[in-house]
Amino acid sequence: MINNNIQAFYKLNKCQGDFSLGRLENLVPQYLKSNIEVFSHQVYASLLALSNPCIKGFILTDEAGLGKTIEASLIASQYLIMKSKILVVVPQPTIDDWLINFIRRFNMFCTILDNRERTQGSEYKLSLDGYENGVVLTTYDYITANIDLFKQFEWNVCILDEAHRFRTYKIKENKTADLILEVTPNAKKILLTATPIQKNEDDVFGLISFIDEEVFPDYDTFHKRYFRKPENYGELSGIIEPYIFRTLREEVRAETKLTERQILTQIYEMTEKEQELYNLLEKYIAKNEKVAFPEMEQYELSLMLFGMLSSSPYALSKTLAGIFTRLNKHATEESLDEAREIHKMLNLATSITSNNKDTMLLKAIEKTFAIFQKKGILKKCVIFTQNTQTQEHLQKFLSLNTQNEIYIFNGTTTNEPTRKFLLSKNPSILISTDKGNDSLNWQEAAFVVNYDFPQVLLDMEQRISRCHRIGQKTDVFVLNFICPNNFYDVRMYELFYKRINISSSIVGASDNIISGAEKGDIEKNITDMLENVRKSKQVQLDFADIHEEFKTELEQISVQANTTLFKTFNKGLVEKTKNMGYIIQQKAKELRELTNELARYFYKDSFVSENVFETTVRWHNKNPYAPPFKFTLDPDDKENRPFTLSSEPFDRMVSSLSSSFNLEPQKLVLKSDGDLPKMKGYISCTSVNLYSQLSRSEKTEYVGITENGEFLTSEDCEKILELECKETEKMKISEEIQAKLKTELENRLPKILEPLYKQIEENKSTPIARIKFNAELQKSKLAREIKDIEREIGKLKSNLEADTYASQLARNQKINELSEKMFEMKDNEFLEKMKINRQTESKIQEFHSQHRTNTSQYPKFVVYFEIK
Repeated sequence: MINNNIQAFYKLNKCQGDFSLGRLENLVPQYLKSNIEVFSHQVYASLLALSNPCIKGFILTDEAGLGKTIEASLIASQYLIMKSKILVVVPQPTIDDWLINFIRRFNMFCTILDNRERTQGSEYKLSLDGYENGVVLTTYDYITANIDLFKQFEWNVCILDEAHRFRTYKIKENKTADLILEVTPNAKKILLTATPIQKNEDDVFGLISFIDEEVFPDYDTFHKRYFRKPENYGELSGIIEPYIFRTLREEVRAETKLTERQILTQIYEMTEKEQELYNLLEKYIAKNEKVAFPEMEQYELSLMLFGMLSSSPYALSKTLAGIFTRLNKHATEESLDEAREIHKMLNLATSITSNNKDTMLLKAIEKTFAIFQKKGILKKCVIFTQNTQTQEHLQKFLSLNTQNEIYIFNGTTTNEPTRKFLLSKNPSILISTDKGNDSLNWQEAAFVVNYDFPQVLLDMEQRISRCHRIGQKTDVFVLNFICPNNFYDVRMYELFYKRINISSSIVGASDNIISGAEKGDIEKNITDMLENVRKSKQVQLDFADIHEEFKTELEQISVQANTTLFKTFNKGLVEKTKNMGYIIQQKAKELRELTNELARYFYKDSFVSENVFETTVRWHNKNPYAPPFKFTLDPDDKENRPFTLSSEPFDRMVSSLSSSFNLEPQKLVLKSDGDLPKMKGYISCTSVNLYSQLSRSEKTEYVGITENGEFLTSEDCEKILELECKETEKMKISEEIQAKLKTELENRLPKILEPLYKQIEENKSTPIARIKFNAELQKSKLAREIKDIEREIGKLKSNLEADTYASQLARNQKINELSEKMFEMKDNEFLEKMKINRQTESKIQEFHSQHRTNTSQYPKFVVYFEIK
């Protein structure tokens, strides 16, 4: 039991612990503050991103729904300890979720800047006036429109959600990337994306180069070395390993209790009117010349118009109306003829007020909700569509034909409709466009309908992952619709299968987004899937040749890509990290016991029962006559306010006990525990810091000396300070004793700092190795260019016969030109290599200069002890 300030300060110091980025113990308080469930992959990802301050950035690429936001928050919480300026940029629809995550889960005070009108809150600011450090949360739209506002600060860390938007950096124009880098040139970048590869290996170049342009020499070199070159994947994987971490659902399904997804792809047929409209569209697209689309390829036009019809005849009618208006404006004979053709299709499209897909959707909702009712699952459904026109159609159709609550989300409104949808206890449906794909959490719903196919594989996975994520309590039922007679549906179906298999080989996509298509009665198909609780029966459509079409290609990929990109969460890492969740939980339990012990000392006069104390908080400044609040140390007590690391009484306690200037030298009379002999002596407590740029290590060192002149280790001093204190009194400690303790600390410093310096040098090795590797690539590029010219000259010389004298003369002239260029390059090769060596050495020296380390010491207290 604590009864004096010295031991209270010692316990508090033990509670806060030594600090260094990437240290497991430093994450424990954040879990206690946030009261979130601990998962090993999140702990490991956070530690890995924090482990090397010499690396300019890190990419968290866990599959959607595995908690990248939690990982980013854990990272931010560590940099906040260092008083860092942290900029967090997210898509507009997700900003409220991020704000709640920061202020509710992690007790982080934020500045939030976006284009919405907000009322000032006690937990966040709405401007950068007076900003010095902490979290600033904004959107991509806001920061790109207000770049000068953000450029006035030197940001230390920049967290970027949905960061796949940077994959084209240094490949083609990317204004968003350029502006973000202009605002945060020296900040450590933390990128979050569930889909690091959307197209091909080039995406790796864009993302990594956005973090650090020194990792790869240039795009051409990268593309030639790695694009469609599985034999070089091993080398590429080794290069990107320090910058990236990915977890797949299948690898953590057991620990996270992640539910299954059950997918039904239902076949529907077009009505007679729809088929007639489809035939007219087909005839129009097949025309060689079209006034409305003079330069558009037939394939692209087919995807556009057939895709609109697949989505809904209503959506197509809106498109046709626009085409009709545009053609009439031309007022030429050709355009008016074409306008009449379009008008015929427009009239037909507008006459279609109901179709088979709508009828099936209605039956699917009724049947699924009925089964959900029986199983005790919330009757909530999220319907995704590509466009707002189909969204409008569905809203009207479902409002007229069901009693369910209907909400819409398309990114043009606030998040209020989605909030009401999630909170509603009634059967409810949310109709969302693909604007709802970005990082939103809708795990209260277990029924997802893809009313139409998106054109991007990423969007299909992102749709499902809004509901199928950590926190989902039941299996997620996914319903897709497909029409076998619509070119768009069939083509998307083919592409999904192709891209899924290729993506699985390179990235590792563990969960399906589509299934074999089912014919027949949709109610029976749903009943078979949900009531029988078995894996969906993979009945192949008449598209079985799809698998055959890609069979050879997929077999080649499977053989070639044994070493896969990004899939770094291998069995070795699983073994290494599988107990992290348990370790965190045990350490959190120990820390809770320690903080409760401190609370019993600090609030000792305020306890009204064994575990409950009373105190006022800032709220009482507004209402001073209100009774004090009651706080409990018992986590199972639901009647009183919990005493947690994020509660105001805890902050007040830490602030008071951390004031070391109040710790006057004292004499402590301690009771022996039987392990330590009776002795008298002195103990000093000093904080030793090693810091550079974004790196800081803080270690508390205790130095002791007995009255016999024997020095005590730091561990012995801690054992002494753990003993029960029987008496305390103030006393002066001679300057001679304090000088001896200080000298002993100086003698120990090299040994104390040695592992910290060693870690710093290890951290430096990765970026330095990258600088040297790129230099060698540049040198080999010079040699390759010379060999290319030699080969070209050889080919010209092998063509000994020429048709005419003129062609012979041209050939000889070309040989002479190439030979002259080759000799010039050979003459310059040595000088160019020397230049590369000088530039490399200069970069390494500059790197060392940027990461120069400094040390400091802060004395905390000195005490006289006597063990009896």
